[in-house]
Amino acid sequence: MPQGYKVKYPKEVILEDGTKTELTIKDNLSRNIVINTKISYDSLKNIFSKVGFKEVLLERKKQGQIGRGMRKQITKYCDIHIRFLKLKENEISIDAEVEVSRKYFQHLKTNILTVVDEVENVLQKFNVKFKLFHKGYKKYIEKVIEENDFYFYTPTTLFDLKFGIAGLVFAIVLIVLK
Repeated sequence: MPQGYKVKYPKEVILEDGTKTELTIKDNLSRNIVINTKISYDSLKNIFSKVGFKEVLLERKKQGQIGRGMRKQITKYCDIHIRFLKLKENEISIDAEVEVSRKYFQHLKTNILTVVDEVENVLQKFNVKFKLFHKGYKKYIEKVIEENDFYFYTPTTLFDLKFGIAGLVFAIVLIVLK
C-alpha cells in the first residue's frame, strides 16, 4: 500500500541581510531553496554515488543542468532525484526533490516536494562546504532557526510501469495479428 515520506524543510530562517522570515509549503512547492557549493561536478557525482545515488537515464533537463541527474530510492514508492546546475565559474547548485518512484506511471504526473535536509546530511558527511539559497528572495540563508515537517504522500493506487508497457505491447501485437 502506498505511503508517505517525511521531508524536513526550513520554516523560519535568517537571510544574509539579517532579515528574519518564515517559509511555507508554497516556498517548497515553488522550489525556492537550492543548495550551492563550490565543489566540482565530478566530485559531487562521486559523493552522491557513494551514498547510493545512481545516474538517471531519462529525465526532463533543467536550464543550466550539468550532465545527468541522480536518484536514490528511499521507500518502496518514493525516490529522491537530484540535479546539478551550473551557476557561475566554480559554483554549482544542487536541486533536489522527492517524487513517486520511476517504477510507476504516476511518476509522470504527481507533485513533488523539495528536499533540503537529506542533501545537507550527505554534504556534511563528506565535509563539503555549502550554503542554502532562496531563489525567490535572491539571497543566501545564513541560519535556519526552525524546521517544518511536510509529508509527501504517494497516490493510493500506483500502476507498475513494467506491467503497463507489457500490456501495451501485448495489445499492439494482438491488433497487428488480427
